[in-house]
Amino acid sequence: MKTLITFLLCLGPVICSSQQLSNSANQSRFFELGITSSYVFNSLDYPKRYHVTGYSDPTTLESSNTALMFQAIGRLYFQQFYLSSSMGIATGHTNETSTTSEATGNAGVGGYWTQTKTRELYLDETNISFAGSLEAGYLFLKPTNRFNFGFGIGADFITSLTTHIKRNELIVYTSGSSYSNPPSGPSTSSYSYEETFGNESAEWKQYVQRHDIGIIQPKISLLARYSITKKLSISIQPQVRLLFINYGIDGAALDFPLSLGVLYRF
Repeated sequence: MKTLITFLLCLGPVICSSQQLSNSANQSRFFELGITSSYVFNSLDYPKRYHVTGYSDPTTLESSNTALMFQAIGRLYFQQFYLSSSMGIATGHTNETSTTSEATGNAGVGGYWTQTKTRELYLDETNISFAGSLEAGYLFLKPTNRFNFGFGIGADFITSLTTHIKRNELIVYTSGSSYSNPPSGPSTSSYSYEETFGNESAEWKQYVQRHDIGIIQPKISLLARYSITKKLSISIQPQVRLLFINYGIDGAALDFPLSLGVLYRF
C-alpha cells in the first residue's frame, strides 16, 4: 500500500506538468472566426474615378468617393504569429462633377470663326465588388494576454461584380461666332446650344475615360485585439493600401481602410 501511495505521489507532479504544457499549447495555437466591417478613407490627392478629356486640363468641381467592406474572416494564431483570410462584399459610391473646355478657331483674309465647347461630367454610381483578403502578421504579446497588438502585411483582392448608375451624363455646351467681309458687305453670326450624352453614347466613349484599379492591392496594417470573454474578442485594424490606377498613364495612390471585427474562438 505504501508503495502504491509513493508511486501516485511521484506520478502526480508529472501529470500536472503535462497538463500545463498541453493547456499552454492549446492557448498559443487557436482559431477565430467572425465578421468585419471596414470603412475606406481616401487621401486628399486620391485620383478621381473618371476623367473628361479636352483642350484644357479638367477641373473637378465636386468629388465624393466612399467605400465600405463587409467580410467573413478566419484568423489562425500560433505562438505570436497569425494568418488571416477573409472574403465578402465591397460597395463603392462615386459622386463627381468635373468640367473641361476646348476652343478652336480660324482666321483669314475674308474673316474668322471661333468655337468653344465646355464639357461637364456628372457622375453618381454605386459599384458592388467581391472583396477577398490574405494577411500574415505578428503579435507583440503572448496570445494568452487579454489585450494584444501587432502588425501585418498582405493584400486585398477586389474585382467588380455590378454597377448601379443613378446619373452618368456628359453635358456639352457649344458656342461660336463668325465674321465675314464679302463684297456685299460684312456680316456676323453667333450660335449656342446644349447637348446631353449618356454613358453609352459615342461622345461619352470618346471624351470620358474611366480609371481602372488593379485587382491586387498590397497593404500593411496594425492590429489591436481585446478578449471580452475566453471565447469572444473584438479587433480594430487601421490599414494603408496601395492602388495601381490607370489614369491615362500608369499611376498609384493610397487609401486607408479602418476595420472593426467581432470574432469567436474555437
